[in-house]
Amino acid sequence: MFKNKIVLLLAVAFILASGTVLADTHYVDPAGSNTPPYTTPATAAHSIQDAIDAAGTGDIVDVAAGTYPEYLHIVKDDLTIQGAGIDQSIIDLDGLEPYWHFSGSSSYASRSGVLITPYGQTTAGGNMPAGDLELIEDIVFNGFTVKNAGANPPNTDSGTHSGADNQTDLTDATKSWTPGALVGQWVHNLDDFGSIQAYGQITANTATTITATLSGGDEKDWDNGDRYLITSWEGYYDEDDDGTNDVTGINIGSGKNVRIENCKVELSGDNGISSGRSRLTDSGTRPPSENPTIDNCVVSSNHDNGINISDTIGDATITNNSASNNLNPASPDNHAKGICVSGRSTSQLLSGVISNNTVSGNRYYGIEVYRQTENFVVENNTVTAHNLDYEAAGIFISTGWGFSKICKNHIIQNNTVTGNIRGIVVYFAWGTNPDDLLISGNTISTNAGTFTPDQAAIKIDHGYNVLVENNTISCNGMGIRVLTTDSYNNSFIGNTISDALIAGVMVDQGAFDNSFKNNIITNTSIGTKYSGQPYEINEGDGVFFWGDEVNAPGSSAGTGNIFNENSIYNNEDDGMENQVATMTIDAEKNWWGDVSGPFEPTSNPNGNGNSVEGNIKYSPWVASSG
Repeated sequence: MFKNKIVLLLAVAFILASGTVLADTHYVDPAGSNTPPYTTPATAAHSIQDAIDAAGTGDIVDVAAGTYPEYLHIVKDDLTIQGAGIDQSIIDLDGLEPYWHFSGSSSYASRSGVLITPYGQTTAGGNMPAGDLELIEDIVFNGFTVKNAGANPPNTDSGTHSGADNQTDLTDATKSWTPGALVGQWVHNLDDFGSIQAYGQITANTATTITATLSGGDEKDWDNGDRYLITSWEGYYDEDDDGTNDVTGINIGSGKNVRIENCKVELSGDNGISSGRSRLTDSGTRPPSENPTIDNCVVSSNHDNGINISDTIGDATITNNSASNNLNPASPDNHAKGICVSGRSTSQLLSGVISNNTVSGNRYYGIEVYRQTENFVVENNTVTAHNLDYEAAGIFISTGWGFSKICKNHIIQNNTVTGNIRGIVVYFAWGTNPDDLLISGNTISTNAGTFTPDQAAIKIDHGYNVLVENNTISCNGMGIRVLTTDSYNNSFIGNTISDALIAGVMVDQGAFDNSFKNNIITNTSIGTKYSGQPYEINEGDGVFFWGDEVNAPGSSAGTGNIFNENSIYNNEDDGMENQVATMTIDAEKNWWGDVSGPFEPTSNPNGNGNSVEGNIKYSPWVASSG
């Protein structure tokens, strides 16, 4: 006993000397008392927000199983908010008004089910101490289900403007409001969004048919027939016009080292989980988020991206998640993705890892590595069933458009990318040096769904210094396509392409100086691309160089593309066809399926292997597939 007391006294002395403060645990239970300080189960809070507001730096908010109908606003550093687990601690936002963190301050309205941001902190005199309010740091949010963010929000009134065009007053002859009464604080024009921020503050009614004069927002006039919505809360968005407020499930705004773990987010009106910049901070700046971690989460059936990382720098860690069926069923044109990452600027790039995720059935892309990014490792993911749009893809690596943004030096390896209309696409992305952008060891198949089966399993479009090696491809479209004059100095080594349609490899639109070596290209079937167009393609070639300058100017493949030491055989049409009459293809030392080489009537009438067509230098060839 004496010895234990000494140990305890020494521990207390160490704490006092070091300044270390032991963390408190604040308990939350659906039947809690809402009596501070919420630090024991006997005084557990009924509201998660009440416990968060009572917590201090380093504290833990421990949330029991149950359903909590409340928006959360987390504005303090170094907190752990711990739920009982997925489908145990449930934050259900169906029918709720977005949460206002400070009473009477509409500018703090939350646009997310769980908003983790410095926006809403106060200086000394509020419930946060004075200090650096630019980033919220070291938050852990673990063990929750968040659902129905933005669903069925309580609206004050709605209708249709029945006055003349270009009015600054909203008129509705079907209404009979009491003159001078306050109808609501915000009015939203649902048909003329401007930059999707159209709103005006309602101060009072001046007549039974006129609600208010717009005092803010981007849309400052009303056209006859414009639909409107009046709310008591700021920030209503419905970009897809489906009646659901575009609210994210869990959002990190200007957060650093924030971890979202073991959570489920479903049925949000916008993204499932996102990271970016806050709306505003007290000093007026909005720094990007840094180093977010999204691990072991389930994001499904949200109306936009499942996991969306943007305006973020440092290293993002996105691991062991499931992202499925993120799309808006009421808006078939929306471009929801399973996982999407992008950085802040050309001087603030985002890197990181996207690994061991299961991504399926999202509207557009499974995984997108977007602009202002470098050195992402995308590995060991299973990406399936993205074929609800003709331009959908399993993994998409891109700046979006042009080379002024940055998307470079990524590693895409050991993924299973199957059943997508396109497998892996590189679009305006590159390696700094040869082979610095790597696509390696992936298993890829395509499924066109209801669309024409003519897309490619791997597509390099405006991409250079890309190494594509040791991938296994089988598809109902083309195997590999390389196109445009910005696609050059790419290497394709050791890939197996079987059972493609139209072409195992297609080179066109000026792509030049690309090298193909040690690939197997076999069993391509005849199919059609650009059906019904003057430049319709009907081929079934192992390798096809397009060059229809009459019907499609600019379609011709570029020079310097080399095919050496490949196995090209058993393709339904030609082993290789070159339509560019002014160019000869270096195709030496390939195996064509027979010891006598390829079949070409004018110069090699005795060949028994795949045929060749056009200017192709195929001699010498090798006499075996090994």
